[in-house]
Amino acid sequence: MSFKPIGSEMSSVLAEWVDNPAAQQSIVFAVWRRVVGEAVTTHSSPRAFSKGVLTIDVLDPAWVSALEGMSAEILGKLNGALGKRVVRMIEWRGEA
Repeated sequence: MSFKPIGSEMSSVLAEWVDNPAAQQSIVFAVWRRVVGEAVTTHSSPRAFSKGVLTIDVLDPAWVSALEGMSAEILGKLNGALGKRVVRMIEWRGEA
């Protein structure tokens, strides 16, 4: 039996997620929940991620304003957790 170094296997997994929009979205959504915490996830949820734009549904209009003010901080934390600049912008969508 031949074993491959784990580094080579990880490289192929990482290459796949970079090239696969569905994989990117899944990873960004998972990181979102971890980065923003319980309070924010109670009032918001990721809707879509495409071409570097993360769209977030926000349940309460008051939270939209608060989260918009925290966009730069949240972007920094998201991209820090992802290990590179994957998310360029967050669009906040308030529920009507």
